[in-house]
Amino acid sequence: MKKQSKKTQLGKKKLSEKGFFSFIIVLVLAVVILTITAEQQKTNSIFVEIKNELIKNEQSHKEKIIMENNTDTIIQTELTKQMILRNFNQTLIENAINSRLFDYLKDKTKTFDSITKTSGTLSMNYLNENTKAFIYEIEGIMYGEYIFSSNLTKSSTIKKELGEKTKQEFMIPAGYTIRKILGEELLELN
Repeated sequence: MKKQSKKTQLGKKKLSEKGFFSFIIVLVLAVVILTITAEQQKTNSIFVEIKNELIKNEQSHKEKIIMENNTDTIIQTELTKQMILRNFNQTLIENAINSRLFDYLKDKTKTFDSITKTSGTLSMNYLNENTKAFIYEIEGIMYGEYIFSSNLTKSSTIKKELGEKTKQEFMIPAGYTIRKILGEELLELN
């Protein structure tokens, strides 16, 4: 009997050891699964954050493109109008274009000087001081040009920063130019 009881005791001991090791394996697997789940949640959170930032970046880019297109359209439309009116007075041309441009940009942009790193409020006076416009007519062909000439150091710009983390910038740089040519046939239609 004693032999049996030793076998029984050894069997119970082996079962206890097996149970303990099984418990440890299950516990390790549970920890691994929890760690993987936590990392997956963290990764999903980062993915959502990146996706949201990309959407914001795309919206900023869209706003920049719209501002660029609207600026070009305002200048082209007003320059064409002044050409059709045969307005050759440089000051009147500049005032006509700049007043329309100012109405569009006044609440959206700031002035910026790249040398002094200062910004200011856009004004009609600023536009008139930093732009040039003219129209010529030669043998029935009209040529018009509008230039954001900036200041002597070419450091003045008009700009707006867009976006939060990822920055984009709408800017009218020094030297920005719109040119327009109209022939006799187009002038006669209007």
